[in-house]
Amino acid sequence: MLANLHIENIAVIKNLDIDLNSGFTVFTGETGAGKSIIINSINLLCGEKVQKDMIRTGEDEAAVSALFQNVPEYAENVLSEYGLPLCDGEIYITRNINNDGKTTVKINGKTAPLYVLKEISSVLLTLHGQHSSYRLLEQKNYLEYLDGFSDCSREYDDYIHSYEEYKKERAVFKALSKTSKEKGERVELLKIRVKEIDALKLKPGEEDELTEQRTRIKNIEHLTKHIKLISRALYKNSSGMSASDLMNKASESFSVLADLTGDEKYQENAKKLSDFTYEIEDIVEGARALLAGIDEDPNEALDRIESRLDKIASLKRKYGVDADELIKLKDETLSELSELDNSEILIKESKERLVLLSEKCKNNAAILSQKRKDGAKSLQKLICDELAELDMGQLRFIISVEDKNEYDETGVDSVDFLISTNKGEDARPVNKIASGGELSRIMLAMRSVFRQKNNIDTIIYDEIDTGISGGTCEKIGRKLKNSSLQCQVICITHSAQIAAVADNHYRIYKETIDERTETKITLLSNEERIKELSRIMGGVTISESVLAAAREMIENGTKNGTVTGI
Repeated sequence: MLANLHIENIAVIKNLDIDLNSGFTVFTGETGAGKSIIINSINLLCGEKVQKDMIRTGEDEAAVSALFQNVPEYAENVLSEYGLPLCDGEIYITRNINNDGKTTVKINGKTAPLYVLKEISSVLLTLHGQHSSYRLLEQKNYLEYLDGFSDCSREYDDYIHSYEEYKKERAVFKALSKTSKEKGERVELLKIRVKEIDALKLKPGEEDELTEQRTRIKNIEHLTKHIKLISRALYKNSSGMSASDLMNKASESFSVLADLTGDEKYQENAKKLSDFTYEIEDIVEGARALLAGIDEDPNEALDRIESRLDKIASLKRKYGVDADELIKLKDETLSELSELDNSEILIKESKERLVLLSEKCKNNAAILSQKRKDGAKSLQKLICDELAELDMGQLRFIISVEDKNEYDETGVDSVDFLISTNKGEDARPVNKIASGGELSRIMLAMRSVFRQKNNIDTIIYDEIDTGISGGTCEKIGRKLKNSSLQCQVICITHSAQIAAVADNHYRIYKETIDERTETKITLLSNEERIKELSRIMGGVTISESVLAAAREMIENGTKNGTVTGI
């Protein structure tokens, strides 16, 4: 229940606090007194967009706050989902607005994003005004209304799951079912790729090996010169003793010393020098290995290597991969060719799956459609019963559920709300022929039915009496009073008949304070209510007879406001 509404610096409202009670509450006041400002402020608490001229002239910021008490369990669950605290069964919402149009939302003292505010407010209150009348005129919302009433979430979940499976398989089938020309072109392209890579006969690491060989060949003269110098200096030469020869001579001399002296250390030195000789041989052979495989003419070898590297580079550029990845690309290409060769089998298998999933989707759509049609019959009857109690018993209200011959995310159904206002006339869409007064009553009937289904704790009606006669307004007042037995009902009205049956009556008015106009609100006593109803009925001049009529209306409203069956 909405227990308190605080509005600060919104339009001509400077500072307004409204303490609200349960039951049926009405707000009345002269045109322009500020009733619409209160509705706009409540809309801000529902997450509506901020208008630039909302903030009171001369002020830097504005705020709207609401305290909800005895909140239902489902509202507590929404708070819990977003990690927001619950304070002793209360929810306190504040929305601050600055001159830049930026807003800050706090729920029970914790900052929250706007989408959370919208979800929280949607389970706490429902506001019916001009905007919701427009929603009633939009056919796109009818399916949402019907599904909410019919409670077909399980059937819808089953359908949407099968529909998504069907969509995925349909995409696979389309991809497999390319034209034979497209497949043929693709096969030829892949065969050329395999042939080109095969012709190259590329080996793993070959490019690096060829690059290394090319570097050696380009430096062959320098390599040969220095390798010969190393060989002559360390191992063998024709002009003198090499290091290896000298070490062999020294080793032999150390062996002689060992024999002459009997000292083993000379024999160890002889062995070390002999081992060094072998190491020198290995070193020289390692250097000579640089020339290994270069038996042919260096120029011819270089031409051969450059030609090979050019072929590798050409395929690399063509397919946008490294040399070693060309081998992997060939394997992938062969795999794709295999898939294309087997495409007819794959198409057949996909088609079989598609048929099964299509049947499953159709069956689930039919189950969902039947649930909607059953719900439409029940909803249609309940709304017609409600309308009969609002002097619209002659009106036929029909909920049409038709097959739109295509499947989408909502199913296969097209829903429309139709009415026939006169006997013998064909039913036509509500948004084509309903007048403002008829729409208000249709809306009230729908709200009454949906409220029983959705268990909203607070319902606010903005000028529901527009275009409706006094006798019908009396019935609407009684309907609202009866609704207030199950939930809090707040109504902004110009109708004395509706105001007369209220449990709580507030008057909205303007006064000048420090040469600035401010909107104020006051809870009326019984005598003040009589005067306010007299003003609504009598206009400028209020006679004793009008006062007496107002007094009688309030007495009858208090006595008979709630009527069984209304």
